Amino acid sequence: MNSLEFRIRIIQSLADVSSAAWNSCASGSNAPIREQGEVKLTSENNRSPKLSTQGQVDNPFVTHEFLSSLEESRSVGGRTGWEPRHLLAENQEGALVGAAPCYIKSHSRGEYVFDHGWADAFERAGGERFVGAGTCAEYAPSPGACDERATPLAPTTAYGTAKLDVYRTVGAQARGRFSFAWGRIFFLFGPHEDASRLVPSVIRSLADGREARCTAGTQVRDFMHVGDVADAFAALLDSRVEDAVNIACGRPVRVADVVQTIARQMDASDRVRLGALPIPAGELPSITASVARLRDEVRWSRARDLDLGLIQTIEWWRGR
Repeated sequence: MNSLEFRIRIIQSLADVSSAAWNSCASGSNAPIREQGEVKLTSENNRSPKLSTQGQVDNPFVTHEFLSSLEESRSVGGRTGWEPRHLLAENQEGALVGAAPCYIKSHSRGEYVFDHGWADAFERAGGERFVGAGTCAEYAPSPGACDERATPLAPTTAYGTAKLDVYRTVGAQARGRFSFAWGRIFFLFGPHEDASRLVPSVIRSLADGREARCTAGTQVRDFMHVGDVADAFAALLDSRVEDAVNIACGRPVRVADVVQTIARQMDASDRVRLGALPIPAGELPSITASVARLRDEVRWSRARDLDLGLIQTIEWWRGR
């Protein structure tokens, strides 16, 4: 084992590592190590810049004392939704040379910034109607259009599970206390989207004169411009409709058609490379929405078709 090889160990409590060892990693590389009441500066702190926190301000929230207090007060662990699983990196002599506080998140309770925390505060402040933002990832994989009242709720991702947990928690809170609706967003696009996602990545590649390398694009999705998504939420808020409502356009389209539409609008169809990338394992062939509730009960319809939404999005990205 050479000097750059380490053993990674997982511990379930800060009690399994000494405060001196942990804090020597939590502090900056020139910070003192405390041992038996004394302060010592050692050459061991002069680690490689790649492996140290040299030049960074000490953070009291990663110290052994603070993190231990969370465990001892039961602010983490048990049913809080935060299970400690801290990572330790040890050298060949067993000395601690790196550490990272880590937690397994089992649900969204215990995070006071999540929707149900806001819902509780909203009610105490006299709020009468709460509308939350969910996701199509709450649904079980389904060959047909996802229907709010018929499609089972069985998410396959952590994100979908967290959203479903909030939906059920806030829905239970709301009964008999305040009005509650939950908009399940499908596939949106538009300004400020993460540049690595489908629509902006294709636009940016073509705008830069590069090829747009994509999968075969056989996946079928329900895309809607973010401006229409926001308008649909406003309409849902103004309505008296309760419970879950799909926020989508109800017009399934192949990913390949979205990519080719962008290319055509940018006069760059010759630089699209469908099939250049594999479809990720586990990606569902179809995720589409029934919009009967949105159309008939909320009485909302989108202002932009796919072509207009993509034109506006291309213009926004070109202006960046």
